Amino acid sequence: MLLGLSVDCMFLLTKGYDALVEHDTSGSLESRFRTLMATTGSNVVVTLFASAVAFALGAFTELPSVAWFSVYATLGVTCIIVATVGVWRATSSL
Repeated sequence: MLLGLSVDCMFLLTKGYDALVEHDTSGSLESRFRTLMATTGSNVVVTLFASAVAFALGAFTELPSVAWFSVYATLGVTCIIVATVGVWRATSSL
């Protein structure tokens, strides 16, 4: 599940960057990433944040296995948000 979320995020960001490069070939790398994170990046972060909240609410169930799965999924989605905002931008600019 977490692999699917992270691959989806990377796919969206990569396709968004490719579309941005086609439209604006003269912009600097920094301005491209700023535009990308303002458009596609905000959509990805909002979607991941909604998933994290949904899993966090699942942690309050009375079934222990579902509660622990929800805690695991919440922490995993939070790590994906951090990786999407920080690590992806850093490695893509190399």
